[in-house]
Amino acid sequence: MAGLTVTLVTLVAIGGLAACSPKSTNAQPGWVAAARLRTLQQEWTLTRLGLDSKPVTLVKTAPVTMTVASTSIEGSLGCDAFATKYSATTGGSFSIDVPGVTHNHCDDAVQTQANEFIEALKDVNQYEVVGTDHLKLTGGGATITFNHPVVTDYDQATAKHTAYWGNWRLTSLTARGQTATNVPDNILITVTLTSGLARGLAGCNGYVAEISPSGANGIAIGQITMDLKACGPSRQYLSIEAQYVSSLSSATEWQMPDIDTLEFLGTGVTLTFTRVGTETAPPPLPDKV
Repeated sequence: MAGLTVTLVTLVAIGGLAACSPKSTNAQPGWVAAARLRTLQQEWTLTRLGLDSKPVTLVKTAPVTMTVASTSIEGSLGCDAFATKYSATTGGSFSIDVPGVTHNHCDDAVQTQANEFIEALKDVNQYEVVGTDHLKLTGGGATITFNHPVVTDYDQATAKHTAYWGNWRLTSLTARGQTATNVPDNILITVTLTSGLARGLAGCNGYVAEISPSGANGIAIGQITMDLKACGPSRQYLSIEAQYVSSLSSATEWQMPDIDTLEFLGTGVTLTFTRVGTETAPPPLPDKV
């Protein structure tokens, strides 16, 4: 964003959803809270801004939006843009750096909305995600409410697909007509999943393919495009890479037994992945998808 200046400071570790008491019989598994924390990481549109219990009139023609990533937030104030760093945990706390804001010539009402939003945002210390499409930030006498722009039945059915967005490493593979095989530690097979795209390392070659959601748990993997490297004489690499690519293209469903385990399923096919913190050795994208 041209002209955007962001001041970064050290962040304090912070939290996600309001934690239940350890003695509560209604306490949820940790991975459920972690999944809701990941639900925070998407696009949001401001629907209500309250300061000291008094609602602020929003400019409907200049909506405030923000896109939340794992440690950063970028968005629009209706005229100016803003960006900042934040931190959150599953406990319900939220901490944010002082946002950097561009300085355009904005309408007075839009500028007032932007100023009040930024001032309120700086004081936020708690957050709550309800379902997949409502976010409430509170702190310092402010209440900021957002909606996720889910507008159709199809979108509502597929919103849960954001749960598997991230970086994964293959740990076991059941190819069609084969028994389950654990992937050797010396062979790195990864996939990074985002909206509409699957890319990663197939053992030696990089690959990329389109991925489309189908209902709540269905997926469709498009044509897989791969690099063509000289991968050496190891038959082990070539064999497992071929099995992986074939199995991935056959996957039609997904499931997550827990927040750090992902399974892609197809007829006679099971791919089991473990979540990793960052994309590992990302290969360059092939020329065409």
